[in-house]
Amino acid sequence: MIKLGIIITFASARAALGWSNLRPRAAPRKLLVHKFAPSASPVNINSSLERSLTIPSAAASGGAVKPLNTASKAAKFVLSAVKKLVAFLPRLLFRAVFRRRMAAGALASGAWSLDFTNSSMAGDWRAVDDRIMGGSSRSRVAYSDGDGVTNFQGELVVEGGGFASARYDKELVLPSDTKALELEARGDGRLGYKVTLTTSVIPGGVSYQALLPILDSAEFTTVRLPLSSFKPSQQGRPVPGAPALEASNVRLLGLMLSRYEIGGEGVKESIQPGGFRLQLRRLSAK
Repeated sequence: MIKLGIIITFASARAALGWSNLRPRAAPRKLLVHKFAPSASPVNINSSLERSLTIPSAAASGGAVKPLNTASKAAKFVLSAVKKLVAFLPRLLFRAVFRRRMAAGALASGAWSLDFTNSSMAGDWRAVDDRIMGGSSRSRVAYSDGDGVTNFQGELVVEGGGFASARYDKELVLPSDTKALELEARGDGRLGYKVTLTTSVIPGGVSYQALLPILDSAEFTTVRLPLSSFKPSQQGRPVPGAPALEASNVRLLGLMLSRYEIGGEGVKESIQPGGFRLQLRRLSAK
């Protein structure tokens, strides 16, 4: 009787307090998610991914169980991005090497040249005149439709400066076995035209200069310029102790009309001011 009374009393208390609908809380369950991707290439970061995620039970979450959470989606996105990056890197490196070799004329040293009969060539040059040091000379590189060549032209003013020049905007990479440059050009009877080369070895405005002979306007002439004939100069002054010019170090190309001797060895009194024009057909590496 006593036991029966205790049971009845306990049942009545549960009913009164609303305990009849309570259930013991289930322990959290672990959902093990496996994802396997077959190896499609030698580099496959996501070849196997195993992650253990702890989620509430169905009873504790109202009957809805979500197999993946936000963190797992973010991890999946990051892994996918890294895999794509690793797959793209070899192609990026290949393109850089390929462009470098093409720019260097890697097929053959005799194959490298600049074609000044191409009308787009003039757009790759910009003026660098003595106005940077207070002079008033002016130059430009322009294509001549009538002659089918590119002109280096302008006006030389000797007061306050004394040079007019233009620089090729693209990086110049000569074949490493280049011994000389050959320029096919036609002049105006002037003395003082130069071809200038700048290297990666000596920074700070040092250029190597070679003087062109007097070229008349009757016909085009091919002038050979051995690299050994280029002399270093900086702002019209010689550069003692500068290393010999090597083709593998050349980076920039320029054209100049100057009253100064090559290598900064003084002033040529025979260089007259006034208008000038040097017509260019081709520059080749030999």
